[in-house]
Amino acid sequence: MRRTLSLSAISVVFLATGEASAAVGGPDLFGYTFADQDSGTVYNYVDITATGTVVTMGDNTVGSIALGAPFDFYGVQYNSLIASSNGFLTDDPLSAPDASPDCPFPATPSSGGGFRINALHDNLNTTVRYQYFNQAQAAAIGFPGETAGVSIFQWTGTHVGGGPVDVEAVLFHDDSSVMTMVAADPEGGSASTSGIQNATASTGLDYACDTAMSIISGVTAVLYSPGGVPDSNCCSASPSGTPGCINPACQDAVCAMDASCCSMAWDGVCGGLAQTQCQVLCLAPPAITINEIRIDQPGIGDNDEYFELFGPPGTPLTDIQYIVLGDGPTGEIEAFVDLSGSVIPPSGYLLVAEGSFSLGPPPDRIAFLNFENTDTVTHMLVGGLTAAVSDNLDVDGDGVLDSSPWIAVLDTVALVHPASAELPYGPPLNCTAGPTCQEVDDGVAAPFQVFRCPNGVGTWQIGNQDPATIPVTDSPGGLNDTCVCGNGVLEPPEQCDDGGESPSCDIDCTLPSCGDSVVNASAGEQCDEMGETVGCDPDCSLALCGDGFVNMTAGEQCDGSGETALCNLDCTPAMCGDGQINMTAGEDCDDSGESATCDADCTDVSCGDGTVNATAGEACDGDGMGTGGETATCNA
Repeated sequence: MRRTLSLSAISVVFLATGEASAAVGGPDLFGYTFADQDSGTVYNYVDITATGTVVTMGDNTVGSIALGAPFDFYGVQYNSLIASSNGFLTDDPLSAPDASPDCPFPATPSSGGGFRINALHDNLNTTVRYQYFNQAQAAAIGFPGETAGVSIFQWTGTHVGGGPVDVEAVLFHDDSSVMTMVAADPEGGSASTSGIQNATASTGLDYACDTAMSIISGVTAVLYSPGGVPDSNCCSASPSGTPGCINPACQDAVCAMDASCCSMAWDGVCGGLAQTQCQVLCLAPPAITINEIRIDQPGIGDNDEYFELFGPPGTPLTDIQYIVLGDGPTGEIEAFVDLSGSVIPPSGYLLVAEGSFSLGPPPDRIAFLNFENTDTVTHMLVGGLTAAVSDNLDVDGDGVLDSSPWIAVLDTVALVHPASAELPYGPPLNCTAGPTCQEVDDGVAAPFQVFRCPNGVGTWQIGNQDPATIPVTDSPGGLNDTCVCGNGVLEPPEQCDDGGESPSCDIDCTLPSCGDSVVNASAGEQCDEMGETVGCDPDCSLALCGDGFVNMTAGEQCDGSGETALCNLDCTPAMCGDGQINMTAGEDCDDSGESATCDADCTDVSCGDGTVNATAGEACDGDGMGTGGETATCNA
């Protein structure tokens, strides 16, 4: 069959690069899709220069010709078509001067109107020929099974001011598909357009839009095929099994990962991909927040405006938009950046800035920001936005949004200029509702730079007006350095910050307190184990017998800061017979009981001391009750 596609082997690339590569695309809003030669379309160029009827020739000319059979295109049946010498087919005779590529599709034609079938739309000087082939003739030239036949239009000539061109379009009358092929185009697609769009320019598909190396002479063959109108909500399978889904941004993101979702059917696998790639649309907005903004700087020109997002690395930003509300006199969208196609980098920080940016690493995305700084502005990160720049969301100007043209609000911060008429808006989903929710106001003017502490989730802090001021508060594309404990700058939730440990501040920027588990040597702490331990006293000194603190966890029973009448040197209670000589308690000796040198009452052994010490060989000693000397029963 002439259009059988081996889609299982497709490597999908939507031609945003300058390299010719396998590509599928669509569906558009009508259901048309395309596939090129590397996606299964067979290059079968039929030269009709010797047999075809001349329709028109020259530079910026058009001609009309009746078709050999009716042809349906975007739901409209045509019995004749108009061919332009500039490489396209249409139904509008006023399109003759149209030499502009007019892309990306859909696009309003620069001249005339009508639908477009662009074999290779450029400023050309060509002869256009037409020939119809019935079923048998079509089979003979390599297109079998076409019961209604095929029509071929061929353009031969030159690029105006350039090299030769030889391209053609084949119309398949059976199923309303179109194939375009290129035999010669030395410019390789540069400054030209290949694609289709409907008569109202409301939907269409580009194969190549002013993209060098997107066309390969003698190779490029692109088949545009109609299909069912997409009916999937993107997050689940198509009820009818048609390809594509109703959200173009999500559709492109998913089909870039799985071509069959746009060429065969949007099934459960496609819906699953959408739930990870299009989280806003599938009602599971990612945890992305605004982390840092600069809206102005001193001097002429705002070369270093930027905003930074914080979120999980690898999170796709499909159908997520950054907008600013301000003018009109309030509530008007004055800035807009569509973040579709971007992904949170491995660092967790996505930097968006203008091309003139010089404050940090190269931006992850370059955009025209046009941030204002002389009025109150509300910066918002939303998903599924359906409004546009200059739309006013607070028509009555009461500070309450009259419309919310988005699926979700991911984050909001208002930079307040007290003297302006514009009003702040909020709160976002991750903020407790209130009149000052996520508002930053220095009482003078809208701050030029703001940042979060801690990163991503903390409260907003006002940075330097001048990015050159020391200490620097700008840290685009990375961790907000000024949020780091130990920089000597007090920022919430820090309790103190002395640039390191001090008698009044712990190393973790909390106020020092014995028992907080942070050892502060500057405050005199030797240890801090949140209370008494074997190694640490409750006063955060090292547990030592003799330090005056009884540490029962360390086995101390007393501690008199040395020997006392009640406490031994080893911090045990003073007791005769404990083996510890406690002279303060009156002990001469202590051998844990009677010994040859020590009496049982912890006095030195001495005959005549009144204490019988059998171990020392005494049979008696005085009265044996402490009174020594000779008695009737004991010799002296």
